[in-house]
Amino acid sequence: MNKTLSAKSLPSVKVKDKFIYSAAVLLFVTATGIIFAATGATQALRHADPITSLPNRQVCFLMGGLELLASAFLLLKNGGQGVKLNLIAWLATTLFLYRVGRLWMDAPNLGDCLANLNDQIPVSPRINTWVMLAVLAWLLLGSYGLIILDGLGRTRLPAARVGQLPGEPR
Repeated sequence: MNKTLSAKSLPSVKVKDKFIYSAAVLLFVTATGIIFAATGATQALRHADPITSLPNRQVCFLMGGLELLASAFLLLKNGGQGVKLNLIAWLATTLFLYRVGRLWMDAPNLGDCLANLNDQIPVSPRINTWVMLAVLAWLLLGSYGLIILDGLGRTRLPAARVGQLPGEPR
């Protein structure tokens, strides 16, 4: 049976739009939380970030500002879905690599930006960390998944038959 990747199996424009909207909302919420937390007086905000050597407060303002800008761009009606999905993938990859770098360097607290927020909102740092990891996973898996499926749809790759060798006629 010779099948090609059908249009029904590809993500629709609505699915992509809903994912982009959800990413914009998540980035806005996390950005406002990070910026709000960076205005606090927690001692951890004065320590140097092990990756950038900047004070954690400045890193929080930079990350929060970047997330706010990305959120605003994602909510614009202009701009193609591909550009928006690539922006989400780039930002999520950057955040992932930053977390991996901190873990690699044995940085004790991954949530320095949100340490002050933990003092003001009765949420344990552990729950906060898990929520942030879930957001990161959503952004990474959603953006890369949609980019890959979109790429497969453009190339219209035929599905291989079981036992068929590469280059063998169909």
